[in-house]
Amino acid sequence: MVVIARTAADLCRFFIHQRNNGVIGQPLAFDAKIVDIVAESLGHNIRAEPADFLKYIAGLFPAATRPTRSIEIANMRVLVCDDQADVVEALRLLLKGAGYRIETADSPATLVGKLDDGKYDIVLMDMNYSRDTTSGAEGLELVSAVRARAGKVPIVVMTAWSSVDLAVEAMQRGASDFIQKPWDNHKLLGVVERQISKSARNAYSELEIARTVQQGLFPSRGGKSDGIEFEGLCVPAREIGGDYYDFLQLEGGRQALILADVSGKGVPAALLMANLQALFRTQTAGDLKTILRNVNSHFYRSTPPAHFATAFFAIYDPAARRLQYANCGHPPAMLFGRDGASCRKLDTTATVLGIMDGFETDVETVDVQEGDSLLMFTDGLTEAGIEDGEEFGEERIEEVLRRHLHLPVSELVAGVARAAEEYAKGQHADDMTLVAMRVVPKMGI
Repeated sequence: MVVIARTAADLCRFFIHQRNNGVIGQPLAFDAKIVDIVAESLGHNIRAEPADFLKYIAGLFPAATRPTRSIEIANMRVLVCDDQADVVEALRLLLKGAGYRIETADSPATLVGKLDDGKYDIVLMDMNYSRDTTSGAEGLELVSAVRARAGKVPIVVMTAWSSVDLAVEAMQRGASDFIQKPWDNHKLLGVVERQISKSARNAYSELEIARTVQQGLFPSRGGKSDGIEFEGLCVPAREIGGDYYDFLQLEGGRQALILADVSGKGVPAALLMANLQALFRTQTAGDLKTILRNVNSHFYRSTPPAHFATAFFAIYDPAARRLQYANCGHPPAMLFGRDGASCRKLDTTATVLGIMDGFETDVETVDVQEGDSLLMFTDGLTEAGIEDGEEFGEERIEEVLRRHLHLPVSELVAGVARAAEEYAKGQHADDMTLVAMRVVPKMGI
């Protein structure tokens, strides 16, 4: 027999939540201790065998459709801190049942240590510990310490000694929300989801702004120079990255084409990419070696030691119909003859940019003819699909490129990128950036 006293509706709502989130009916172990903890956290008096208890509750509610959520919580990490083991266990079970990944801490020092070692989506922490069990002063100090380490991660504070003044001060120190003990499970889960969702929206907004700025740094379109036409394309991944391409007009009617990939991800890589772009754009005179030496020298001095950039840098001389290039640790570019029968790979000639001062490179020279096509690309193109076990790779790039050689360069780069995206099923962890050049009749001919 199951005896449910006091507010049975609250307990039922908890199990509705469990049913809706697929917990009841799945092989999740519930034992007598779990039943006692859930009952204690809700303030109920429950007497039953665990199996009978679950059977009874589950039978009250038919299987429900999973509710629509504002966020996908399967991989969201929650860090819970309280010095009372039963409270930690109750929160762990509640949040795990809702689908979150849980880490726990039993003291301020442990909490701070875990923040230094890992990344979390929200911190749920008590305000009162052994040093100070009533005033919340220790908790306020911890809020400040957590905020300093966790950046913009939401902090939700809990205390049985809550007051409006304490809540206000906690918020002033960086807390995102406040929950009073004993808590209501439905409300607590709502607060956690709402704060994570809000944080995710803010992060997405900031990344979208950064992505928009980054995309604005690329040339708006390709173009034509005397004897060549060229085009570039960047297919961004989910996360902002450090790919960069550019077309620069140099003295003497020469045309420079640049494709680079800054190490790292996120906003730091994007900032380094913008720095690299500015360095290249100040170099309008000199030969290829001189330009790369100058760029590397400035990039080396302004870049943290762990960061660098691969680059493929080419200069086309229309008078001689000659292409000079340097490959700085970048994937080899592919140069096709007009009929597509021959493919020459333009391999590495130097180390990456920014890793050492005193940069030196060999410069290769290729005589080109009308109809020849060049494709440069970042490793995001070759590695497309690697998450499923096999990358797109250079052989597939070469094969697709041959099929598109008859198309204008704008359609050529779009066709290669589209083939890689289809291969990767639209899921690629890195930006895919391509630059194509084709030799065309000289102006006036």
